[in-house]
Amino acid sequence: MSELRHYQQGATLIVVLIMLLLITLIGVYAVRQSVVTLNVATNAQVSTLLMQSSDVALSKLERDFRARKRDNYESTPIGRIANASEDVSDLELQFCYKPSETTAQNNNFFSLIDYRIVRPGAVSGTPGRVRNVVMVDGTVEGYCDPATMFTSGRQAVVTQIYAMRTSGVGCLSRYSCAATGEGLGPKTTSVNKHIRFTVLSFAPAMASGVSTDSIRACLRDRLGDVTHAQNSNIETSTACLNALGVPVNTQTQEYALKWEVPATQL
Repeated sequence: MSELRHYQQGATLIVVLIMLLLITLIGVYAVRQSVVTLNVATNAQVSTLLMQSSDVALSKLERDFRARKRDNYESTPIGRIANASEDVSDLELQFCYKPSETTAQNNNFFSLIDYRIVRPGAVSGTPGRVRNVVMVDGTVEGYCDPATMFTSGRQAVVTQIYAMRTSGVGCLSRYSCAATGEGLGPKTTSVNKHIRFTVLSFAPAMASGVSTDSIRACLRDRLGDVTHAQNSNIETSTACLNALGVPVNTQTQEYALKWEVPATQL
């Protein structure tokens, strides 16, 4: 009788251990599922935030263009890359979308203070090597500093804007871009110039282990426009940030801007 009782006590211990193991496995699975769900929700929130930041930048551009469509942009950074009197096909305007650049001080295009205009650098080193860019005009602060330049007080998203002229520029004939009701004499005439904007928004805080210097290099030494970068054998800032694991959102929009210029220049 005593031997049977001892056997039953040992079986109870085994059953309890098995139950504890099952509970542990269920708990681990539940924790892992919670972590996965949290990551999915966080990624969705970050993606939405980045998309909204890019949308806000494009919306601000559109509002600015509509409000100032009769202004002369020739003396502004955007006019520099749209100038038809020189070869600007490889020039790209870059600036950081931040509050200090959207507070109007005059009537011309964001009142940009910190901007830069770049073009592809010369090929050096190994043939086919990815090239960097060289600055043609502007300031060193023409690209975003991921440590200080944010789109809002939340300090979560950085937004960089790139602009370049596209092939859809000018008029088909001497006066084909003249506004309705204007005469054909030597007077001011509207000219459409097509500018393609690329808006890159990213969240540096969501990139674990990535230094601000690495992110800064992606902005400093790269082009933003995909077509421009591919034609110039230069990596885009978006591709560079993606390789680092930084969450990004990139949107592209092309605008036909009206320039008021003397008809004699057409």
